[in-house]
Amino acid sequence: MLKRVAAYTLFAFGVITIVFFRHYTGDLIPHPWIFFVIGFGMFLGGYFLLRYSAPAIGKVDLKSLRRLIDHLKTNGDRIPVDLTSCDIRSHDYREPKVAHGADNLLVDLTVSSEFRALLNHLDDPGGNSMQNVQQSVIVFSHANPKTGTTERFLSPIIAKDKITLLFYLDRQKQTALYVDKSNRSLYYFDLDFLKS
Repeated sequence: MLKRVAAYTLFAFGVITIVFFRHYTGDLIPHPWIFFVIGFGMFLGGYFLLRYSAPAIGKVDLKSLRRLIDHLKTNGDRIPVDLTSCDIRSHDYREPKVAHGADNLLVDLTVSSEFRALLNHLDDPGGNSMQNVQQSVIVFSHANPKTGTTERFLSPIIAKDKITLLFYLDRQKQTALYVDKSNRSLYYFDLDFLKS
């Protein structure tokens, strides 16, 4: 939180300094260009501090997720999964492409909208501003020998189309599913092979 406050403060002072000294013509300050450069440095410092400092909540969540996965791997029921017998469900759709510079605050503030439109046109000269989004999930059914019921487990959403995912699963053949012994709705699909 403190980093974000410092980033916003640097960012604000940088913008104010740049705006003030951009057209300064007074005699009180002999070298106004120095303050203009300092203002630009504060602006960049605030931007980079804001952009590259992950929020503390995200770091805490990631650590607790890793701890939970480690706990499931060491203490949970390990169920072997035959990937060739799993069901694959896919959902493909189209959505608008993200405009050039939309994820970059510096580009957004310093590049004119006309120039950004030109860059978007160069990226996509046909004017097709839609992109395909392909998502799939793995559905695994398991007969629980302790209860005699069939349990159904879903993988997290995988950003691959069904055919590509089937190729990966056919190559891997097997993986493991780690299920909490007391809470069967808490489980971890080991899909690290998809990252390679």
